[in-house]
Amino acid sequence: MNRLDRRFVLVLSLFACWACSPSAAQVTRQGNRYLLRMKFTPGQTMKYIITSEAKMPQGAMVAVIPLAMTVKSVQGKIATIQMQTSPMSINGKPTGRQSQTVEIKLDDRGTPIGGGPGSQVATQFPDKPLAVGETFSTTKSIGVSNQQLAVNAVNKFEGIKKVGSRSVAIISTTITGTGALNVKGTGVTQIDVADGSLVSIRSSQHMTISQGQQQTVDNSVTIIRK
Repeated sequence: MNRLDRRFVLVLSLFACWACSPSAAQVTRQGNRYLLRMKFTPGQTMKYIITSEAKMPQGAMVAVIPLAMTVKSVQGKIATIQMQTSPMSINGKPTGRQSQTVEIKLDDRGTPIGGGPGSQVATQFPDKPLAVGETFSTTKSIGVSNQQLAVNAVNKFEGIKKVGSRSVAIISTTITGTGALNVKGTGVTQIDVADGSLVSIRSSQHMTISQGQQQTVDNSVTIIRK
């Protein structure tokens, strides 16, 4: 795998992590609206498997990244979160990359406090309750190979639905990114209403990179809680 391919996997993983809250997202009904907030519990650990399937001119590539998020401490509405990725595999083979760990601070809306590594991947919930069909937007700047990727997301609260035995809150997302890469994507997130845990995220992106020879990548990313 060349350096360009590795960068594709890193950026796509950041997109996936950006949509994934390192906490339980509370869904509280207020009249005909729903308030989305993060609930932090010290010592809480949430483990996920991120799978990125990319189709590139060089061929197909499947990356699998285990991710663990642990709430180290909570002070008021602000939590210190440790994010650790285990070694990634590509097409079923280990890459030899070491585990990586960063810490971020988030408030109960997912707003990063003080910046620092990893803060760019946090989701920020709106300050007010949402009615079904209402949207909220977020903007992030992600560093990619010493360049910036501006990512804009429009999130729509689709409502509460029954999926199997679970009642889940469903949020659909449309993403556009410009800068180091040009990106267009869509995704759907399911959150368990009963305990606030992330049930799944399924997303797809079309990416164009213009550095050197222009290349395109069609990619799908899933996040499943273990």
